[in-house]
Amino acid sequence: MLSRFDGLILIIVFIAYFLLVFTNSDFEEDEEEETVNRTQFLWSIIFFTLGLIALLISARYLVDYTSLIATEMGIPVFFIGIILISFGTSLPELAFETISMLHDYKILAIGDLMGSTVANSTLILGAVSILNPVLVPDFTEFQIVTVFLIILISIFVLYLRSETGITRGRALVLIVIYIFFLILTGFTI
Repeated sequence: MLSRFDGLILIIVFIAYFLLVFTNSDFEEDEEEETVNRTQFLWSIIFFTLGLIALLISARYLVDYTSLIATEMGIPVFFIGIILISFGTSLPELAFETISMLHDYKILAIGDLMGSTVANSTLILGAVSILNPVLVPDFTEFQIVTVFLIILISIFVLYLRSETGITRGRALVLIVIYIFFLILTGFTI
């Protein structure tokens, strides 16, 4: 069980990570900052607010109808979450990181990737467990996820530390590992 106390620890870990990144000067960019006028700022606030409202409303329907579809089709909800929900929630990040890379904001794309991974595993999971403790009746489903997460993080760190970075070939390796993970997860559930 992931208790409220565990959730609090996860949130503290997130805050510590945030402070560490914030105080680390290695993440500063040397580029000039763009200035935004008042009208652009207000439109950004309006669009952000509308997007947040749409996200909250759609999340409610997504949870309800995904559970209904999984039950009707006889597919485990966990498997639907791994395939459909995770892919759907990753699409905005994919779009953001692709646009960042195309406009040569590579550090922004890597920051988003690392930040969302840490935020999902600490802040989001911690907040959810504080609101409603998470009971995991069968941990075997998560063993495969844990093994693949460790493998992917290790490979990702090796790629980032290498001189060539993440090339197309290396990206293909990551995609193949993900496909293998989906296949393996589908057979064990």
